[in-house]
Amino acid sequence: ASWMLLSGNEDALDPIVDAIHDMVDELHEFDAGAMREVTLSLVLMALGDSLMGGPLSQSLALPRASARDTAERMLFEAALHAGKPVEE
Repeated sequence: ASWMLLSGNEDALDPIVDAIHDMVDELHEFDAGAMREVTLSLVLMALGDSLMGGPLSQSLALPRASARDTAERMLFEAALHAGKPVEE
């Protein structure tokens, strides 16, 4: 994604963005507004983690899976607040 943006090939991201949008729309049983906000946060966290998660977690003396664990908690909490049962 970073390379596409830096090289001016932003249109190449459209299928990814569209797929994420469609997935959130399919989760209509959840609060759409809340799920959109959580999705934005999770995708941005995943992109940041893919770019510098290893070196940053190492420099902070945290396990490599820390960001993933945080993302999982965010998703779990969002589902709980939406009033839906969550499978663990």
